[in-house]
Amino acid sequence: MVNLNENTLAEQPVIEWLRGLGYETLFSPDLAPGGAFMERNDYREVVLSARFRRSLKRINPNIPDEALDQAAKKIIKYEHEDIELGNKEMYEMLTGGVKVDVKDEHGEIRSKMVHPIDFKNLQNNEFLAVNQYSVQGKTARIP
Repeated sequence: MVNLNENTLAEQPVIEWLRGLGYETLFSPDLAPGGAFMERNDYREVVLSARFRRSLKRINPNIPDEALDQAAKKIIKYEHEDIELGNKEMYEMLTGGVKVDVKDEHGEIRSKMVHPIDFKNLQNNEFLAVNQYSVQGKTARIP
């Protein structure tokens, strides 16, 4: 007899659908501290930092690593006390890019945009679906 629950009726069908669209799919405990792939150090980390930084490098190959780290920190560590304004600002960073300062070949500081998403070449992006991704704040949550 088939179990009729959230996992079999919703979660697994969506995971299979995303896999069919070309997404890489992983199970959260494999990414967790001590997991098979361990891509985060603790449950407070929402973003898979190393994976995100590799993606920034692939999408923005002409931006120095130091500036990419600066952009990654702006996104990963972003906080705002007003949730509506914070969501708007995060949306703008994700869709329009993050402004960073870069030294040019003459040592002068120039502003450049680091784009976390490549809208011109979608194949340049990494599509990952993680099920049961637990995040620890004051209490544990699986968003």
